[in-house]
Parts: sequence; structure tokens; C-alpha cells
Amino acid sequence: MCPAVMRPTCVAVNDLCGGCEEGTVCQDTGIRCFTTPCPSFKCVATDPCGGCPKGERCEQLFPPCAPPPPCEEDLDTPCTRPPCNPINTCVPETTVEPPKDQCGGCPYGQVCKPTNIVCIRAPCPTHECVADTAPAACNLACMRGYVCKLKVPDCPRNSRLFCPTKPVPQCVPRQLASCPKPAQTKKVPCLFINRKSQCFSDRDCDQGLSQRCCPTQCGTRRQCTVVPSF
Repeated sequence: MCPAVMRPTCVAVNDLCGGCEEGTVCQDTGIRCFTTPCPSFKCVATDPCGGCPKGERCEQLFPPCAPPPPCEEDLDTPCTRPPCNPINTCVPETTVEPPKDQCGGCPYGQVCKPTNIVCIRAPCPTHECVADTAPAACNLACMRGYVCKLKVPDCPRNSRLFCPTKPVPQCVPRQLASCPKPAQTKKVPCLFINRKSQCFSDRDCDQGLSQRCCPTQCGTRRQCTVVPSF
């Protein structure tokens, strides 16, 4: 069915499909159900052949052209090239891939799921190809201090009708946990603190290694410490 926001591009809005988008026509699927929704009619893409039966596809063929007129021998015959236009015709499917699922194989980006439709007679669409809503893998190579996370992109400014809803991989700043509480030990370890690891703020530490400038048991001294990140 053509959505309300797509009405201007619909060819017809009074057909049994409720309106099909441009480039598609409403066809009877032959499905009859006990319950609704029932896909008795659906919008299918048109082809130059006007729609081929199941098991056939539309193909453009070039028929053998007629021989040229003997204009060189007969001067009264006009030297015009006869038309040799391609013909769109339905031909049997030659390459049929084995079914990969109960839908017979779904296009890229779609998965096969049950329809929960109870039919009166065949054909009965027990399964259908729908958009894959599974979260995408977060495999972006982010710069130091950033991690890859799945987030829904922000809605474009001045646009509320076409806001994205599916999360996509994005590089976001690494969030570091709080500093651990310094252990209560003797003052002897304070004599062996590495001066290179001493700091005054988090900016003195390596954010890419999940370090924060944390207090120690040595008075006011602070040290770069590895903390959990998320």
C-alpha cells in the first residue's frame, strides 16, 4: 500500500491495493484468508513485458534482421535500412538458485520471518521477506580516545517526517569510570612512584589507554591509573 506521505507519487489510489507507487501495479495474489491482514492484492513492479508468469522473466531479445533491399542492383529501390528493433518477451528462468530459507531466498538486507496468516486454501504465505532489523556490527576503526557504538543518528534539522530509527555504527568519545579509592598502605611505596606517571589532571594521562589522573595514598600526589571504559 502506498503510504500517505507518498501519495503524490502514486499512480492510483482507488485500486484494491490502496494505491501503488509509480512503477508498480496492483495484482491479485490469489491468497484468501480467514483473518486479517490478508495479502490478497499487492503492488508489484512492472516490466516491459507487461508482467511475466511465475517461472519466467522479461528479457529483451534482438530478432534476426531482414536482409537489406537490393538498392545497388535496382536503382528504383530506395536504400533504406529496415527496422530491427528489440522485442521484450517472457522467457523461462534458466538459473534458479536453491531455496536458502522458507521464503525461497530473500534479497540483500531482508530476512525470512513467519506471517502468522491462516489461509483457506493455497497459495498460503506462511513466511515473507521483511527488512532486517537486527543491529549492525560495530566495526569502525576509531581514533584514540573514541570507541565504536551503535547509535540512532540525530534527526535532520527542520525534518520530523523522515527521522532515522535504525542504529548505525558511530565513533563516540570513550567514557571512563571513576577513579578507584586509594588503598590504605604504608608510606614506603610512595618513595618508588614513577615520576612519569604523576599527573595533575586527566589531560596529563593517555586517554587512549583508558587512564585517568587518580589520587594515591601518598598525600596530594596523583598518578595516571588505568580505569574501566565503556
